[in-house]
Order: sequence, then structure tokens, then C-alpha cells
Amino acid sequence: MGEDKRTTTDLAVRATAGVMGTAIIAFLLWFGMVYIAGVFDKNEAKSAAERSVGTWDGTLQESPLTLSIDSAATDTIFARMTAKFGRKTEQHQLIGKVTIVNDKKVFTLDDLTARETEGENLNGTYCLRYGEDKEHFVGTYTSYADSTVTDVTFAKQKSK
Repeated sequence: MGEDKRTTTDLAVRATAGVMGTAIIAFLLWFGMVYIAGVFDKNEAKSAAERSVGTWDGTLQESPLTLSIDSAATDTIFARMTAKFGRKTEQHQLIGKVTIVNDKKVFTLDDLTARETEGENLNGTYCLRYGEDKEHFVGTYTSYADSTVTDVTFAKQKSK
């Protein structure tokens, strides 16, 4: 009868190659799923940014605010915040990103025209998310000067 020419070393090499091959395939599948999920998140953020374009009315510390989201490019949004404090009206340029956090779209807007002089309001950052009806933003405003956090809500103006 014929002798089995496989040695223990040959069997160990084949087993190791099989395990490594399986590990490589598992890694590639995992990497592909992570990449695809990232693409979907990016597309979802872009879609949310585009849907947010428009005018939103709100209040901050009893002062009326108008958030005008002018345009969106991928997941980045460009906006203006206008507020009336007494007889003075202020307008600030904002830029922000849309990210997906725990399956929720989070809009983070930073003040590009923040000034560190007295009398300037709205120097800060906004962290907003859609309300249940997608016609509201709810979130917070954080002052750059003293890190005070204030709740803020905006309602989208209806198209005329």
C-alpha cells in the first residue's frame, strides 16, 4: 500500500494558511461593511444638509432669532444668524457640518464673524438636531465668551 507522504509540518502549514485566509476574508468583509456604512452616513448627512436650506425662526433668551441656511455642499452648510437685541440688529455668518450620531442628524454651526468686543451677542456655536416633525430644530447655543449653554428651538418658515 501507498504511504501517506504528508508530514505534521505540511498539515500545520496548511491549517495556518487556512486560518489566515479566513481571517483576511473576514477583515475584507468587515472593512467593506464599514466603508459602505460610512458612504451611507455621508449621503444621509448630505441629504439632511440640503433639506435644511431655508429660513428658521426661533428665540434665544427672549430675543427673536432668524437662522437662514443659505446653501449646502456635501455635509457642510453655510448660514446666517440674525437677532434683534433691543433696538440693535446683529447678523453673524455661520458655517457648520452635519454628522450622524446615534442615528440622529446633528447640525453643528460655528460663528465665523464672532467678535470678542463687548456688546456683541451670538458669539458662539449651535448644536441642533431635527425635532420629531422635521420642521423644527432643537438644541443648544454655547457662548464662546463664558461657555454658557442655552436651549434654543427653531421652526422652519413655510414656503410662500
